[in-house]
Amino acid sequence: MVRFLGTANSILGAAARWRRDRRIGTLRRAADRARDNRDHAEAARLYGGVLALDGSLSEIYVQCGHMNKELGRLEEAEACYLAALALTPDDPDLHLQIGHLHKVAGRNGEAAWAYYCASKLRPGWAEALGELCALYEREGPRLIGLLSNRGNQQPRAKDCPSGTTLLVGLSDWATVGGTTALQVCHAAEQKVTVELFPLLDLRSKEALPAPTIAIDAAFEPAAGLHVARSSDWLEDGPYMVIARTAAGEGPLALQAVNIDSMSRWRSSYLAVVEEERALLALDRSDMERFVQEMRLRPRFLVVVEGSNPERMTSTVAALERQIYPTWICCRADGDFTKEVLQSCEADFVVCIEAGDELTADALFEFASAINAWPEIDMHYADEDSRLAGGQPGNPFYKPDWSPDYLEVFNYIGRPACFRMDIAYQAAGGIGYYDFVLRFCEKTNRIRHIRRVLCTVHRSAQQVADRAADRLALAGRLERTQRRGTVAPLVRAGYGWDIRIALARMPLVSIVLPTAGMTVEFEGRRIDLLANALLNIYRESSYGNIEVVIIHNGNLSVEHEALATSFGCRLVHYSEPRFNISKKLNLGVSEARGEFVVLLNDDIEVANAAWIERMLEHFEKDHVGVVGARLLYPDGTIQHAGVVMNWGAPDHVMRGAPGDSDGYFLSTSGTHNYAAVTGACMMVRRDDYISVGGFPEDLAISYNDIDFCQKIRLKGRSIVYAPQVVLTHMESQSREPVLDPEETAIYQKRWAVRNAIDPFYNEVRLSIVPPTFEVTFNGRYI
Repeated sequence: MVRFLGTANSILGAAARWRRDRRIGTLRRAADRARDNRDHAEAARLYGGVLALDGSLSEIYVQCGHMNKELGRLEEAEACYLAALALTPDDPDLHLQIGHLHKVAGRNGEAAWAYYCASKLRPGWAEALGELCALYEREGPRLIGLLSNRGNQQPRAKDCPSGTTLLVGLSDWATVGGTTALQVCHAAEQKVTVELFPLLDLRSKEALPAPTIAIDAAFEPAAGLHVARSSDWLEDGPYMVIARTAAGEGPLALQAVNIDSMSRWRSSYLAVVEEERALLALDRSDMERFVQEMRLRPRFLVVVEGSNPERMTSTVAALERQIYPTWICCRADGDFTKEVLQSCEADFVVCIEAGDELTADALFEFASAINAWPEIDMHYADEDSRLAGGQPGNPFYKPDWSPDYLEVFNYIGRPACFRMDIAYQAAGGIGYYDFVLRFCEKTNRIRHIRRVLCTVHRSAQQVADRAADRLALAGRLERTQRRGTVAPLVRAGYGWDIRIALARMPLVSIVLPTAGMTVEFEGRRIDLLANALLNIYRESSYGNIEVVIIHNGNLSVEHEALATSFGCRLVHYSEPRFNISKKLNLGVSEARGEFVVLLNDDIEVANAAWIERMLEHFEKDHVGVVGARLLYPDGTIQHAGVVMNWGAPDHVMRGAPGDSDGYFLSTSGTHNYAAVTGACMMVRRDDYISVGGFPEDLAISYNDIDFCQKIRLKGRSIVYAPQVVLTHMESQSREPVLDPEETAIYQKRWAVRNAIDPFYNEVRLSIVPPTFEVTFNGRYI
């Protein structure tokens, strides 16, 4: 039986490959015919379809680049050529084509470099040398400096360990790419420096820009090679790698590599997309019959922003494939005005941009949701955007309704459908983001459909009008009666940080449980309580605070004197059994502040305005708890929010670089989560008491998560505030343990409610651990 099943699986796998290869062949022949007939747009689309099925075909990237170049879409053509270059870096014809592209774009220095590489790969090639000479005649000696600083040895491929990329040049150096880190090996005795330059950013005519990163390689006897390992995470994309001697002499070798942190799931994602399309084709007739049985038949007005004819064509074609028939389309060239909404009678409006393509079942899904939840005023769904070759591959799996995340960027995005009467009230502002903000101020009856229903022309990371978005958020502050500034998240290149000028300075009680311990940590002795107090009072800029210290009755004379000097209040916890929930509840009962901060004694303040940056969120009535970005002493993330990982709480992005942006600003932007850690959280004292504080039957484990769930049941949000940065040594006062009895109590209380995390897509995002990496979890598929 085992042998039979293995044979069957083999046959099924071969059949699937045969069907895929047959489909690829059909698309290639159709694309070639369109190319020969000079229908460049159709050819580009068909070549993109081939790449969706097999992204390893360098020659198809080249053809797709040719078609885009013919259409004048030079950026798309360049992206295709560079993708091909990463696959076949020693193809002289490809370097020649890249040179032609750069010459057309007027980037003569880059064109010269491409022609130079082509002539080196095919010595004596008249066409490449002729182009190079022609450029030299125009540009003169400025090209000499460019060419003399580039390498002159082309690498060759060599076998490599599984899961890595090994490119070995004539001087026996190699690049080994994991995910976003890079290693370089070199067999020579001397020290080697490796420089990496992003190919898409080479815009200088005369010289290379400063390298993204330079790595020194040291000799490792066990490997018999010099090895350099990058500690930085590199952005995805194609890079030029140049190996030099440490003295900076002429290059030893050069190579183009493609760093793709998503490569291991890319093929799986495309397979799922194709499967969903196939299933939709099979189900279409049933769905059309179901439409006839719908109790409500909502009328949709689809508003398309933009006027690009080619993009509009693809958008309209996708609309014409809709299963749900009751819709009308109109175009909006400018702002989202009331006149546009008055153009026809409709119940809901769907807003997309020219170039966006709704899936065939998008309006059907919206209509089905309206029938299931007729009281909901806005439905929004997940989205995808296309890669360079035209295939999907950048999905945005959004959280459920997250009002605070919406103030970072327009995460609602496309597609979304809005109830018409409220939409009419919200229209008339300065763009789509402003419209969404205004709409969500008028209702909180908002529902998320956890399906990709649109491939967007412009991904969420690509902002069309930053000035309009800033004005939209400034208007949001004015309408919600908050004063503050709207600053860009510079590192990410998109998104916003709203900093509020506090309307008042309420008393904040910092509740600090402690065992009064001194610990050895990373080579230094730390008196935890003294260190915490000195940090709070010397490093914090907020003045109206009190510190309530809950101790076990064993503080030293020095501790008491220090606490008294700062005006702290000492509260004795006298019970013999350790119970952090009881300690915190005791401390809060003694606190006098309007707001309470629960804080571990093994935390150090990293930014002075940490209290203000937590308080500012409470100027929004819906906020219940605010948590912080906690870093390990090495700068990596310890806490950036808590999700329900298969129903069990877990920290997202634990161990990632502390300054990373995360998945669509999940780490660097304000975000809503199911819970935050009790190591540092702020809450209104009245709210704390009204839900009964921390659960005292959970003495050690899950008590902070239980507390957040009770706050959420009151209708309040849990907010992760990334601008509140502290260092957490974690569990220095007590060894971390997980009590099985407490686990059972927690799961009995919350398992049903936490089966699905509203802010983290457990079907499509990694769950063990929760790192926001796109994946496909067998539990749900």
